[in-house]
Amino acid sequence: MSTYSTMKRVTAIAFLAAIYSSLLISPSPAIAADSRTIVFDYSHGQYKPTLVNTTDLWLKNKLWSMGYTVVWALGGINASILSNAVAFVAGPIMGVTEGYTAAELTAIANWFNAGNKFMWIGYDSDFPSATTGQFILNNMTAILSRVGSHVYGEPTGVQDAISNCGAVDRVVANKTGTNPYVAPCAAGISKVLMHSPTLLFGSDSSSPGYDVSPIQLETNTITNVYPLLYYGASANIVDSDLIPPKVHNDNQTGSFVATTLEIRAGTTQSGVLVVSGGSQYGQYQPMCTDKYYGVNLDGGFVKQVISFGITQATTTTMTSTTTTTTTTAPAPEYTLYTAILTFGIGAVIGLAVLLGTYFVKFKPKSKHKTGRLTSGEQAMPAVEEETISEAPSAEEAAVTSTEPPEAIPLKEAIMSSPVAEMGVEALRGGEFVGNRFRFKVKVANNSKYIVSDVMVALLSYPKDSLRLDGDSSKSIPRIDPEGFRSPTFEFTPTQDCVKGNLAASVSFIDYQGQPHSLVTRPFTVRAVCDLLIPETITAEAFQLRLSSLQHGDQTVEIKEWTPEEMHAKTADILRNSNFYKVTSESRKVGEYVEARVSGWAKGKYTGKDVGVQIIITGKPGIKGAKCRIRMSGEDEAMLMPAIDEIAQKLNAWLCPRCGGALPAEAVKCLKSGKSACCPFCGVTMDR
Repeated sequence: MSTYSTMKRVTAIAFLAAIYSSLLISPSPAIAADSRTIVFDYSHGQYKPTLVNTTDLWLKNKLWSMGYTVVWALGGINASILSNAVAFVAGPIMGVTEGYTAAELTAIANWFNAGNKFMWIGYDSDFPSATTGQFILNNMTAILSRVGSHVYGEPTGVQDAISNCGAVDRVVANKTGTNPYVAPCAAGISKVLMHSPTLLFGSDSSSPGYDVSPIQLETNTITNVYPLLYYGASANIVDSDLIPPKVHNDNQTGSFVATTLEIRAGTTQSGVLVVSGGSQYGQYQPMCTDKYYGVNLDGGFVKQVISFGITQATTTTMTSTTTTTTTTAPAPEYTLYTAILTFGIGAVIGLAVLLGTYFVKFKPKSKHKTGRLTSGEQAMPAVEEETISEAPSAEEAAVTSTEPPEAIPLKEAIMSSPVAEMGVEALRGGEFVGNRFRFKVKVANNSKYIVSDVMVALLSYPKDSLRLDGDSSKSIPRIDPEGFRSPTFEFTPTQDCVKGNLAASVSFIDYQGQPHSLVTRPFTVRAVCDLLIPETITAEAFQLRLSSLQHGDQTVEIKEWTPEEMHAKTADILRNSNFYKVTSESRKVGEYVEARVSGWAKGKYTGKDVGVQIIITGKPGIKGAKCRIRMSGEDEAMLMPAIDEIAQKLNAWLCPRCGGALPAEAVKCLKSGKSACCPFCGVTMDR
């Protein structure tokens, strides 16, 4: 046998011996079936277009670089999407229409209570926004109650006049927990953004709950609960509604607890639970932000906590049981195993490198340059060194952060193909046409080569309010260079209020036979007015009906038009929004003019009544007006979406014929005194 062959066998034996010896010396800890998948909830209003490709993408890239698979849940939470996950992260929910269903709460609780799981629930303040409503903190409490949490968010808000990012509601938590057990979470952390947050309180009971033995966490401890973050000493409680704080007081000042970590959580006492007073991702501006209004922050806190929590949840033995300053070290058997395994792997890598170097340097070379073999010589298989390098997609490269995203290795089934490199784009859009909603995906082949076997498939859509008519996937045999195809998915609304996100995946084969895939950005549909029917009613009957309905208000400031122009525009908007015009009148009030327009309609599918009153005030003939929108209806879920629709139209430049919102180019032409053409109906218009 040749020396070369002998050395190969020795190498193989040494490699196997090193691996098996490290496994036999110490028992391995029990690890969850898939300890790498993290599900983030994007389906209950946490999604924000300006963050999905910036701050949220930065967080996803960081977690990917740590070996985790990140899943953004756009179509609701259920047992299926959680089945392979070891972690679930949910930010706060704004408004009454975005809440978790009973089925979703059950799925989350069953998943976590099965054991060895990590979950992070984020709260927000109770501050009511005139445009988006109020955070409904009961949603987060409902999850925590079902898993026996010892920590909950206070139904109030925190502001800080000193430790902030330029405004009192942009609070910066500047103190970390001191317990050695959670030191990895706080390593290098001194400033974490908590935008418009709340504070936390505890439930000191063996059967904990929101209303069970509530205590302040600043002055009390609960077994297995560890504060991770505190607000500064100048933090102040500012309550914004009629519901008072649970155990704190309005206007109270102090270094309140902002984030906690609880071990031995869930019915099996093997889970790890984190609760924070602010949003971890998404929403207005999350905790993972690295810089905000010129203030450098420690957004890496979020990834550190997630990684630490998953590690603790997926090991058999929970390592600590008290919140005092003395804690036991991580389980000895796990630490020993980790050290031995690390040493074994390091030894294998070192041996492989040394022997590989030896073979490259001393490998026998053929004496025949033509490649023909002499008698008795065996052919060595040809090995080509292949380098795989796929750059991030265009949307992944659009990260604006103080620290650029790290290169992410190609991962099966989760990494989109490099859109910019391959020259294939996926765009999406949607509109209501009659009583149907059309969602279109445009696949553009901007490359010089044919792409084939193109498949466009729906990933998610609001199933509670839209019924898909037809198949959920469309196949396209090929798309020529510089060509495109635009398959359309049609839906029939099943409710008078349609609200949610739609997303689709696109897969294709390139000219070299290699498969690629990409995912569209989520398309948000939020419509009420397209699903209304005008209904005739007298002014007297209108006023009588309003007294029995629920109401919602919002005020919009208009800078582009005079109150007289807004009066005429508002009447057109209500007509194009399927409202019957009940009244339209104007009068002088001192030096101001006040116009009132009202409309009435009913839902196309439920038949529920909807009324609207718009009051316009301003100085006659002078640009600038205030428009107060008051929406009334039988279904409370319809009010805020309907108000949003009308508010957007009041501020938009609309075509006088079809009522369509004009694109920016057309608006620019009109503002400069030029004519513009409506892209929807083709009419030419002047300012």
